[in-house]
Amino acid sequence: VYTCIMMLAVTLPFCWREIIALPSAIWPWMFVSALVATGANYLYFRSYQMAPTHIVSPTQYTSLLWAALAGWLLWSD
Repeated sequence: VYTCIMMLAVTLPFCWREIIALPSAIWPWMFVSALVATGANYLYFRSYQMAPTHIVSPTQYTSLLWAALAGWLLWSD
């Protein structure tokens, strides 16, 4: 905890900007995104409890491929 506080104290003066309020139309989407991410993490951790590790762990290595595909499809990256 102390390390995080010290890193924040050191880096905050260099990256501080004026805080801009988000439009109210964005908040429901942020809430839905947080729920989906929380659910995905729960299911991922639950899969490690239910299945053998050697079956589930290769999915972790394919996450880079899925991220690249999402970047290409969604943002033409």
